[in-house]
Amino acid sequence: MKKLFVMVSALFLMSIVPTQLCAQENSDNQVSGQVQRKGRVKMDPAKMAENRAQRMAKEYNLTNEQQQKLVALFKEEMQNGKGGLRGGFRGMSKEQRDNMQSAMKAQREKLETGLKQILTSEQYAQYTKDVKARMEKMREQMQQRRNGNPAGNE
Repeated sequence: MKKLFVMVSALFLMSIVPTQLCAQENSDNQVSGQVQRKGRVKMDPAKMAENRAQRMAKEYNLTNEQQQKLVALFKEEMQNGKGGLRGGFRGMSKEQRDNMQSAMKAQREKLETGLKQILTSEQYAQYTKDVKARMEKMREQMQQRRNGNPAGNE
C-alpha cells in the first residue's frame, strides 16, 4: 500500500512540476513584452523596429541620427502594416488579392523612398545589393523545398 501511495504521489508531482514551469515561463514572456503564440515569440513592434535599425546601423555603419530616423520609419511601417496577411492570400478573392498586393507595393515603395532619404548613396547601394542576395537565397530555398529537399541539403 505504501508503494502504491508513493508511486501515485510521484506521478502527481511529476505532472504538476512541468505545468508550473510552463506557467512561470509564460508569465516571464508577458512581463518582458513578448507573447507566446503558436510556438513563436511575438515581440513588441517598437522593439522590432529598434532591433532592425540596430542591425542596419552595424551592417552599414550608420550615424546615430540615421539610426533614429530608421527607427521612426520602421515604426511607421509597422503601424501602417497592421493586419497584414493573416491566413495568406488563399481565402481572398482575386479583387481582394489585387488590392492587398497594390497596398503592399505602395508600402514597399514608401519604405524604399524613406531609406533613400536616410541612407547615403553608398549605404543604400549596399542595402539593395544585400536585399537582392537575401531574396535570391530565399528563392533557392523555396525551390529546394518544392523539389523535395526541405533541409536544403544536397
